[in-house]
Amino acid sequence: MGPMVESAWIAAAAAAVGVVGTASVAIVGFRISRSTNQATIDAAKANTDKTIAAAHADIHSTLDATREGQFADRLSVAMRKSPRVARSKSPLLAS
Repeated sequence: MGPMVESAWIAAAAAAVGVVGTASVAIVGFRISRSTNQATIDAAKANTDKTIAAAHADIHSTLDATREGQFADRLSVAMRKSPRVARSKSPLLAS
């Protein structure tokens, strides 16, 4: 083999090693990136689910408190307007 052919084979082998190395790094990087992104998405979903559950519970407790307050207000108004209650001698209504 002549020196030119020998150097061409060396250059081709180096190029092949470079291409294979670049492709393998790209594949490994893609797989690691995909698994990392999936873990991030799963963590974000879990966090969002917890936030929504907490907001749901908070809204329900607020609605329950509002309903109880409205019931007490309506009962109070009804008791003041009722002629039967106004004539009664109940100590609860003495105030």
